[in-house]
Amino acid sequence: MVTVKLEGGDNIIKALEGKQGDLKAAIEAILMVGAEIIRQAAASRTKGKIAANMTKERLPGSPITVGIGPSKRQWYAKFREFGTKAHSVKPRRTKALQVGLETFRASVRNHPGTAAQPFLRPALDENGGDAQAAMGNEVKRVLDL
Repeated sequence: MVTVKLEGGDNIIKALEGKQGDLKAAIEAILMVGAEIIRQAAASRTKGKIAANMTKERLPGSPITVGIGPSKRQWYAKFREFGTKAHSVKPRRTKALQVGLETFRASVRNHPGTAAQPFLRPALDENGGDAQAAMGNEVKRVLDL
Protein backbone atom coordinates (compact mmCIF):
# COMPACT_ATOMS: atom_id res chain seq x y z
CA MET A 1 0.00 0.00 0.00
CA VAL A 2 1.29 3.48 -0.85
CA THR A 3 0.75 6.14 1.81
CA VAL A 4 0.21 9.77 0.89
CA LYS A 5 0.82 12.29 3.66
CA LEU A 6 -0.48 15.83 3.44
CA GLU A 7 2.10 18.42 4.46
CA GLY A 8 0.92 21.81 5.68
CA GLY A 9 -2.22 20.29 7.11
CA ASP A 10 -2.27 22.82 9.97
CA ASN A 11 -2.57 25.72 7.50
CA ILE A 12 -5.41 24.02 5.70
CA ILE A 13 -7.20 23.27 8.97
CA LYS A 14 -6.94 26.96 9.99
CA ALA A 15 -8.33 28.04 6.62
CA LEU A 16 -11.17 25.55 6.93
CA GLU A 17 -12.26 26.75 10.37
CA GLY A 18 -15.62 28.44 10.06
CA LYS A 19 -16.00 27.33 6.45
CA GLN A 20 -16.62 23.65 7.03
CA GLY A 21 -18.42 22.03 9.93
CA ASP A 22 -16.53 18.76 9.78
CA LEU A 23 -12.80 19.37 9.22
CA LYS A 24 -11.94 15.68 9.03
CA ALA A 25 -14.49 15.13 6.29
CA ALA A 26 -13.18 18.12 4.32
CA ILE A 27 -9.56 16.99 4.57
CA GLU A 28 -10.53 13.44 3.69
CA ALA A 29 -12.45 14.67 0.63
CA ILE A 30 -9.40 16.66 -0.51
CA LEU A 31 -7.09 13.67 -0.11
CA MET A 32 -9.52 11.30 -1.78
CA VAL A 33 -9.48 13.42 -4.93
CA GLY A 34 -5.71 12.95 -5.25
CA ALA A 35 -5.88 9.33 -4.11
CA GLU A 36 -8.37 8.50 -6.85
CA ILE A 37 -5.91 9.65 -9.52
CA ILE A 38 -3.19 7.41 -8.07
CA ARG A 39 -5.64 4.51 -7.60
CA GLN A 40 -6.73 4.65 -11.24
CA ALA A 41 -3.13 4.83 -12.45
CA ALA A 42 -2.11 1.85 -10.28
CA ALA A 43 -5.11 -0.19 -11.49
CA SER A 44 -4.16 0.52 -15.10
CA ARG A 45 -0.60 -0.75 -14.48
CA THR A 46 -1.69 -4.21 -13.26
CA LYS A 47 -4.38 -6.71 -14.25
CA GLY A 48 -6.94 -9.20 -13.06
CA LYS A 49 -8.35 -9.18 -9.55
CA ILE A 50 -5.61 -6.89 -8.30
CA ALA A 51 -6.63 -4.16 -10.77
CA ALA A 52 -10.35 -4.76 -10.20
CA ASN A 53 -9.96 -4.47 -6.43
CA MET A 54 -7.65 -1.45 -6.16
CA THR A 55 -8.89 0.63 -3.22
CA LYS A 56 -8.35 3.93 -1.48
CA GLU A 57 -9.25 4.48 2.16
CA ARG A 58 -8.53 6.71 5.13
CA LEU A 59 -6.15 4.89 7.42
CA PRO A 60 -7.17 4.60 11.06
CA GLY A 61 -5.37 6.74 13.62
CA SER A 62 -4.89 9.83 11.45
CA PRO A 63 -7.42 12.13 9.80
CA ILE A 64 -4.90 13.09 7.10
CA THR A 65 -3.49 9.78 5.85
CA VAL A 66 -5.02 7.90 2.93
CA GLY A 67 -3.92 4.43 1.80
CA ILE A 68 -4.03 3.28 -1.81
CA GLY A 69 -3.62 -0.34 -2.84
CA PRO A 70 -5.28 -3.67 -3.53
CA SER A 71 -7.95 -4.88 -1.13
CA LYS A 72 -6.91 -7.26 1.64
CA ARG A 73 -8.33 -10.18 -0.33
CA GLN A 74 -5.55 -9.60 -2.88
CA TRP A 75 -2.82 -10.17 -0.26
CA TYR A 76 -0.61 -11.71 -2.94
CA ALA A 77 -0.29 -8.36 -4.78
CA LYS A 78 2.79 -7.60 -2.69
CA PHE A 79 4.57 -10.43 -4.49
CA ARG A 80 3.82 -8.79 -7.85
CA GLU A 81 4.89 -5.34 -6.60
CA PHE A 82 8.16 -6.41 -4.95
CA GLY A 83 8.90 -9.83 -6.48
CA THR A 84 10.14 -12.88 -4.57
CA LYS A 85 13.54 -14.46 -4.16
CA ALA A 86 14.24 -18.11 -4.87
CA HIS A 87 12.94 -20.31 -2.05
CA SER A 88 12.01 -23.86 -1.14
CA VAL A 89 8.40 -24.99 -0.99
CA LYS A 90 7.75 -27.69 1.58
CA PRO A 91 4.55 -29.76 1.59
CA ARG A 92 2.42 -29.52 4.73
CA ARG A 93 0.55 -32.51 6.19
CA THR A 94 0.25 -34.27 2.86
CA LYS A 95 1.88 -36.94 0.75
CA ALA A 96 1.55 -34.95 -2.47
CA LEU A 97 2.11 -31.38 -3.58
CA GLN A 98 -0.10 -29.92 -6.31
CA VAL A 99 1.25 -27.05 -8.41
CA GLY A 100 -1.22 -25.95 -11.06
CA LEU A 101 -2.43 -29.11 -12.78
CA GLU A 102 0.62 -31.16 -11.85
CA THR A 103 0.82 -33.31 -8.74
CA PHE A 104 4.22 -34.18 -7.28
CA ARG A 105 5.16 -36.68 -4.64
CA ALA A 106 5.60 -34.81 -1.37
CA SER A 107 9.10 -33.44 -1.30
CA VAL A 108 10.77 -30.09 -1.15
CA ARG A 109 10.54 -28.15 -4.42
CA ASN A 110 12.67 -25.17 -5.31
CA HIS A 111 10.76 -22.13 -6.52
CA PRO A 112 12.90 -19.90 -8.78
CA GLY A 113 11.37 -16.67 -7.47
CA THR A 114 9.65 -13.98 -9.51
CA ALA A 115 10.76 -10.62 -10.83
CA ALA A 116 9.10 -7.50 -9.42
CA GLN A 117 6.33 -6.00 -11.54
CA PRO A 118 5.70 -2.77 -9.63
CA PHE A 119 2.43 -0.91 -10.14
CA LEU A 120 1.95 1.27 -7.03
CA ARG A 121 5.27 3.13 -6.88
CA PRO A 122 5.33 3.95 -10.62
CA ALA A 123 1.71 5.13 -10.42
CA LEU A 124 2.64 7.53 -7.61
CA ASP A 125 5.86 8.68 -9.29
CA GLU A 126 4.19 9.34 -12.65
CA ASN A 127 0.93 10.86 -11.37
CA GLY A 128 1.93 12.57 -8.13
CA GLY A 129 1.96 16.01 -9.77
CA ASP A 130 -1.52 15.51 -11.22
CA ALA A 131 -2.77 14.32 -7.83
CA GLN A 132 -1.30 17.39 -6.09
CA ALA A 133 -2.87 19.71 -8.65
CA ALA A 134 -6.26 18.02 -8.23
CA MET A 135 -6.01 18.29 -4.44
CA GLY A 136 -5.08 21.97 -4.78
CA ASN A 137 -8.17 22.55 -6.93
CA GLU A 138 -10.29 20.73 -4.35
CA VAL A 139 -8.88 22.93 -1.55
CA LYS A 140 -9.82 26.01 -3.59
CA ARG A 141 -13.30 24.60 -4.13
CA VAL A 142 -13.79 23.77 -0.44
CA LEU A 143 -12.51 27.20 0.64
CA ASP A 144 -14.43 29.02 -2.10
CA LEU A 145 -11.22 30.58 -3.45
